Amino acid sequence: ARSGSCKRRSSLGEDQRCIFIVSKKHISNDPIDFSKIFNIGTVAKIKQSIKTPEGKLRVIAEGFARGTVEGYRNFANYRVAEVICKTLAMEDPDPLKVEALTREALAAVEKMSGFLPASSKEVIATIKTIKSPGALADFIASNILVRHTDKQEILSCFEPLERLERLILIIEEETALLECESAIHKEVRARLNRNQKEYYLREQLKVIKEELGEVGAEERKRSNQSLSLRGSEAAQGVVLSPSVNEPQRDRGTACGR
Repeated sequence: ARSGSCKRRSSLGEDQRCIFIVSKKHISNDPIDFSKIFNIGTVAKIKQSIKTPEGKLRVIAEGFARGTVEGYRNFANYRVAEVICKTLAMEDPDPLKVEALTREALAAVEKMSGFLPASSKEVIATIKTIKSPGALADFIASNILVRHTDKQEILSCFEPLERLERLILIIEEETALLECESAIHKEVRARLNRNQKEYYLREQLKVIKEELGEVGAEERKRSNQSLSLRGSEAAQGVVLSPSVNEPQRDRGTACGR
């Protein structure tokens, strides 16, 4: 936690253990610029706070509602955000649509799980127990998605079914990307293995030939072939020379006659 966050946390009483968690648009260690922060975040209740030996504050919180920032104001030596909490509940949702989207989300996650760490099996087991489409989308987004911008997109969607639809699209796009990366990786590994195998076989063949004394013989054979070729070219030059000059001798004889 930053120093400003630590000051704000230390000023909270036991009856004010709620905080608003919001992400920067571009992750960096630069000083906070409130114009570069998303205006939709999570209202959470602090469960535990621990001060580390380095002087940092580690806070464990549980989110319970989405919130939208209406503005910021200075208070003492830190800033306070004016936040409106928003929670949407579905009224008489279409059970068939809910079931279809839930199954589609589970299928998308299971397809993507082949590219995830082994610990994802526990996450998938938990996902299968969640019945609420909104809670399902939030849980999958927080535990499966990698890019913070994708998580923010799900967080910024208040309507539960629309949230689940967006999540499915993001997971399918991410899975397609992972499949492409996996195919490229396999092709690169196959080429490396093939090159290594060819190099190994060539070295083996070279050693075998050296053991049999064939390397020197082959080199002498190539040298003899080269000398033979040069001798043949020289012989052709000698043979061709008289044939070229022969007509001239004929003409000279004719003139002499």
